[in-house]
Amino acid sequence: MILVGSSEKMNTFDNPLSYNERRKLIKKCFPGKDVFPVSDKESDEEWVESIEEKFKFEVVVSGNEWTRECFERKNHRVKKPPFYRRDIYRGTLIRKKAKKGDESWKELVPEQVLELLEEFRFQKRMEKIEEV
Repeated sequence: MILVGSSEKMNTFDNPLSYNERRKLIKKCFPGKDVFPVSDKESDEEWVESIEEKFKFEVVVSGNEWTRECFERKNHRVKKPPFYRRDIYRGTLIRKKAKKGDESWKELVPEQVLELLEEFRFQKRMEKIEEV
């Protein structure tokens, strides 16, 4: 199962796409996986508890340090996935390039993802979003 955090957010630099758009991208890459939304909460503890209440899991795999720390504080097993060329295959870099109109971002996403991002008018949307 794959959980999409900050699912209520969209049209921001960090979360330019809606949950449904993000879900479609994930399903395109991982067609056999279930994808669920997870909304932000007032505190880290409340956020972890909301996930514990809704989902059964043995281990949390996340590339996000904050996410790993939240679950470690609640004594969950946590793993960091291996990344390939994290220096260039990174969401923040892709969003920055798209925002600047630098079309080289298209070389940094899988072909099936690129098709959807073009359908979502990702680059045009990024160009309009304020970077905070």
